Amino acid sequence: MNPLPLGVTLYDVAGTTDSDVWAVGDFMTVLHFDGGSWTRLPGQAATAGLNSLRAISLAPNGEPLVAGAGTGGIHRRSGSGWQSVNTVPDVISQFASLPDGGVLAAAQNGVFEGANPTSLLTTTLQHYGV
Repeated sequence: MNPLPLGVTLYDVAGTTDSDVWAVGDFMTVLHFDGGSWTRLPGQAATAGLNSLRAISLAPNGEPLVAGAGTGGIHRRSGSGWQSVNTVPDVISQFASLPDGGVLAAAQNGVFEGANPTSLLTTTLQHYGV
């Protein structure tokens, strides 16, 4: 699958190598490139509460994390599905997984900072107003 004629707007892309590239966009679109072809992954069940995926980042272990518009916060790839790792009360436009495992999220009303993705299940992101 070539992502160009997909018919949705793609907002962000992240990758570790030329054979491990991820892209996200409208209608909870999640695409993965394995070096030979693009595959569209199911996003809707994984991202309840989101209406558009605006950002993707890869954790230090290569695990994809996605976020976007709506009330769903940040989700991570878990087996063949997705798992919510934190709820952010804002629209996330960009975020980054840091080498130490931390997460920074840029949102409409400020910047959120969190611990590593595995502890985000019980950690509330710290909000810094701007």
